[in-house]
Formats: sequence, C-alpha cells, structure tokens
Amino acid sequence: MVVVWIEAEGESLLTPAEQHIWLHIPSFLEEVFLAAHNRPFLQWSPMFLNNQDMEQANQSILGHSGPTDVITLTLSNRPWIIESYIGIETIRSQAAVWGVTPEEELLRILFHSLLHGLGYDDATRQQHRQMYALETEWIGQFERWMKEHKSKHYSHGE
Repeated sequence: MVVVWIEAEGESLLTPAEQHIWLHIPSFLEEVFLAAHNRPFLQWSPMFLNNQDMEQANQSILGHSGPTDVITLTLSNRPWIIESYIGIETIRSQAAVWGVTPEEELLRILFHSLLHGLGYDDATRQQHRQMYALETEWIGQFERWMKEHKSKHYSHGE
C-alpha cells in the first residue's frame, strides 16, 4: 500500500490552471511516482509563496538573497518526509523566459523538489542535466497519466 500525505499551504496563490495540475499530483504520486522509486510513504509539506515570502525563506534557510523557485528540505528518508518552499511568482517568470506555460514550469519544479527529496543534486552541470532529464521524463509520465485518467473518468460516464 502506498500512502501520500500532503499538507499544502498557499494554494490560493495558484491560478485555476495551476490548481488543476496541483489537484492531480497526489493521485499521480500514489499510483506512479512512489512505486517507481520504491517508496511506500510520502509526507510532503509544500508551501506556495509569493516573491517577498520566498525571499525571506531563501535568506533564512539558505542564506541567499532574492527569491528563488524552490527550496527542498528532506526531514527524513524512511519514512520519506520532505518540506518544499515553492516560489510561484518566480516559477511564472521562469516560464516566460523558457517559453513554456506556467503549469509546465510548476510541474517541473514540483518534480525537481521531489527529486531533491530523493537525494538528487544539481550543483554541477552534469547533475543539473541528469535532474532536468528526470524532470522531463516525469512531466511526460504525468501527462500520459492525465490522458489515461481523463479517458477512464469519462468512460465511466462521470
């Protein structure tokens, strides 16, 4: 049995399209992501923050100035407990720079945070490439899962 326990804060900062993505993340994690990483349990506390709050978190946690897209703290590996600070305004700015939708960039950052929680790092160019490839893979799997989920949902007459 796979258990996902998520206590999110700041969801009101998300646009309706971002909320749509976010609402499907727990089921995807239960059905696909955790099984692939041999993790039966996840307790995740993501906090969606505006730039001002993200800048404060970045300064107090990492000693860095300015806002950032995500800060991930792994509080325990077994059971897997992580805390994520997610800079939603920074994510939207990055999406415009990278030429992707804010929803795709949000997905990338969510998976980026989870991969950090699994122990992946992006300090070197090679590590960054590896994480980017894994994020891209998980975005693809999530999109395929969403299509399958929608077809199952509609095939049941709901």
